[in-house]
Amino acid sequence: MRRRRLNRRRAVVLWLCTLSGGLVAGAGLFLLLQIRLILYERDQLARISAVERFLGKITFLWRGPDEKLALALGDIPELYLHHSEQVGRWMAGTGLLGVALVLPRILRRRWQR
Repeated sequence: MRRRRLNRRRAVVLWLCTLSGGLVAGAGLFLLLQIRLILYERDQLARISAVERFLGKITFLWRGPDEKLALALGDIPELYLHHSEQVGRWMAGTGLLGVALVLPRILRRRWQR
């Protein structure tokens, strides 16, 4: 009876490790995609002339949501974006590594049955 309880606990711990690794990897990938979107919006904003950008800041309330987002994201410092991109890469790598280490043990336990 004690051995069965230990096996259940081990299975629960393995599944929780896999779940947490997947969540961390997903959050890291989501952060990386957000950074890429910000860089894309900045590139689009850089293509706008200075007069159009000035008019955009004056008429900010009457702009659409995409234009508001582009104008607001233009004020984020480059250092913050670089740091966020590094954090996203670390999160994605750590989460995927955790899943890669734990998932074979789960599958091996399932195949042994």
